[in-house]
Amino acid sequence: TGVQTCALPICRIVEIEAKLSNAMVIDPKTLNAEGRCVFGATVEVEDLDEGDVATYQIVGDDEADIKLGKISVSSPIARALIGKSAGEVAEVMHQAAFVLMKFWT
Repeated sequence: TGVQTCALPICRIVEIEAKLSNAMVIDPKTLNAEGRCVFGATVEVEDLDEGDVATYQIVGDDEADIKLGKISVSSPIARALIGKSAGEVAEVMHQAAFVLMKFWT
């Protein structure tokens, strides 16, 4: 039939092996970001409507842990911030509303 199936633990092992074979170690300190928000950056953001301030590090999908302040590079907040310079405002879609966020590195 051409369809392959495998036991769940084996599939997960294959998935992890594939990620590891393509993984690259990135030291955020060595990136020349010229003041822009990039992968690996630790940023402080302010919700301009509510005044709430939070600090996040932008990490890979597998490293993300909001309790530790680590957000995925593919998250809406990170996608809105990537490429912005400190002090710029980013629009983030959150729960069907746009939130304006300003960040500082």
